Formats: sequence, structure tokens, C-alpha cells
Amino acid sequence: MARETCEERGVKLLVVDSYGVALQGDAEASRDVIAFQHEVLGPFRELGAAVLLIDHQSKLHAGQSYQSKGAFGSVYKSNLARSVVQAEATDRGEGTLTVRLRQKKHNFGPLAEPFGAKLTFSEEAVGLEAVELGPAELAEEGTLTAAERVKLGLADGPAYPWEISDFTGVPLKTVKNALTGLRKQGVVEPTGEMEGRTERVRLIVPRPVLYKGTGTRDATNVPPSEDLGNVLPLAKAPDPKSHALGCQCVDCEYGEV
Repeated sequence: MARETCEERGVKLLVVDSYGVALQGDAEASRDVIAFQHEVLGPFRELGAAVLLIDHQSKLHAGQSYQSKGAFGSVYKSNLARSVVQAEATDRGEGTLTVRLRQKKHNFGPLAEPFGAKLTFSEEAVGLEAVELGPAELAEEGTLTAAERVKLGLADGPAYPWEISDFTGVPLKTVKNALTGLRKQGVVEPTGEMEGRTERVRLIVPRPVLYKGTGTRDATNVPPSEDLGNVLPLAKAPDPKSHALGCQCVDCEYGEV
């Protein structure tokens, strides 16, 4: 009956809340989970409707990380999903709930960056607004690569590897390996400060590239096909009369004498 209703009304999104109740079987048995996906949800997908399943995680035990948890039951719950998003409550207030959402699986592209959302509840309506995550919050996210988290750990300034490890939660050995790769890429550099045999590091700020021109062309009239994007034109052309032949000053280096 549900399938006929969806077909009749042209439903494009079907929300099932919750997976465990709808399953009506053993959530830990792969045969029940696979059968539910193919026999119950399959017909809705054939209609062109996207199926959003709301599920629950297993209970969090001492020493476990919330981010490392998955849906309770068979691994086929996530294996058969095209996208998996985990929601974690981070703050509760009177009539409000702030959650952090992290995509843990995506079959059609890279994982989305974690983001936050604040829900406001009243008798009249439920409000929803986006919450931007800062570097410190993003650095805690296990869905980001170690290198990305290390860079976030350096966003506020130079740091020693163990400080980055404490800030991000990334193991110290992994931080050191990530820093080695980032140095080779020209993303980080040592500050020259040492503590014992360990160097303090910082992010390298990219330097702007100057446009080498003759100074005889109006840079504001560059045709679209020659658009230089972020390349900076010179403010003015050098004055040949005020410079000797072969002068190596900045003006003469980029202009014609």
C-alpha cells in the first residue's frame, strides 16, 4: 500500500524512522538486513524515490569514541547504503539542540566536510540554522585526513608536534608523519625554535605572484581569454630616465629600460 501511495503522489523522498522498527527482524543478521533492503526498500527505489533511513548506534562504552561508532547490527546496514551521515548532539539548551553532522561514507564522491546545525523548538514551529565549525572543532573530526587535521592544528600559529597531537587528538607518530609529507609539499616549515631535538613548525603563507609586464599596457583591459585571475599587475611602469642601464631594482627587473 505504501508503494502505491508513493507512486500515486509522486513521492521523491521516503523517510523511514526508525530502521530497527521497520526491519521487523534481527538487526544483527545479515540475511534479514539484505532481504529488507532488496524486498522492502527496492520497490521504492524503482519508483525513483530516495530512501532516508534513520537508525541508532550501539551503546557507547568507556574508552570508545562517538565518532568511531556505527549503526547497531550487521555491517550490511552501512555496506548497502550509498551515503552514511552520523549526527552527534553537542549542546542542549532550553528549547534548542545543536548537532554536528559528519558524512562517513559517500559512494559518489569525496566526503563532505563536517558541519553543525542548531534546532530551535517552539509550539508554533521548529527552526533550523547552520552552525559553522571552527578550526578547533574541525581538528577533532576523524573523517578528515591526518594532514587536514594537522593543518587545522596550525591555523592559530606555530606549534610543536605534541601540541598539535593534544589539540587534534591525532596520535603523535601520525602527526610527525603528516608533517613530513606537508614539508615536502611546501605547506609547513620549521620556525627555527627547538625544544630538545624537536622543531616547532608553522604553516607557510603563499606569496602573491607579480605580473611581469612592460608597463605600456592597461592591465584593466586584459581580454577574458588572457585573464590572469589572482596575478597582480604592477602599479606603474618604471621611468627609464631615472635608472641606469642594467639596474637591478624591482622596477627595472619587471619593466623595460
